[in-house]
Amino acid sequence: MSWTCWSEALNRYGANLAKGFFSRSARWTLGHPINTSNALGDGLPDPADLNDLSRQVRAEFSKGVEEAEQFNRLQIKKAMQKAGVGGQPNDVVPVTKRPKLNEKQLFLTGFAWEGREYGCDQLPFHDPAKVGKDRAAPIKKLVPAPMFAGVFIPTRNANNFARRTGLYPLDFDHVDEIDKAWERICAEPISA
Repeated sequence: MSWTCWSEALNRYGANLAKGFFSRSARWTLGHPINTSNALGDGLPDPADLNDLSRQVRAEFSKGVEEAEQFNRLQIKKAMQKAGVGGQPNDVVPVTKRPKLNEKQLFLTGFAWEGREYGCDQLPFHDPAKVGKDRAAPIKKLVPAPMFAGVFIPTRNANNFARRTGLYPLDFDHVDEIDKAWERICAEPISA
């Protein structure tokens, strides 16, 4: 559907969905136990503090990245010592390898220092962004969000599916040249 059609659909259905999801009477409970002694006394959990959750997600992501980088520095230091190279781990460029069909593993296979390349035994190495995402994931699950494709009452769970909305949102990650991608999507007959 074109952007205009999407906007119309969102205006038509989105307001009702958002009202249903975020009103005090039908708010998404996020899987938390019902707290009957909350501030409004309506038996529903208090609304999530999105700013606080956002800060927590960023903090956990940063901790994960720092843990991975610290682990990686130790691995580089091991490789440097074995190669008899002085200097600091931050002064070298790591050479890594990811086994085919395995997005989870990463290995240090060497490093470059002062214009020279050194090989080493494969040492476990961590992808800082992945470790950060993994560390932040449990908190991200607490962030409330409407599900535009369906209505779930009282919580988002396959057993609580109430009805389809007729909207089919798509999520594209890591898209280069977003304007060109958007033009291609809009040119498809089914989305026009």
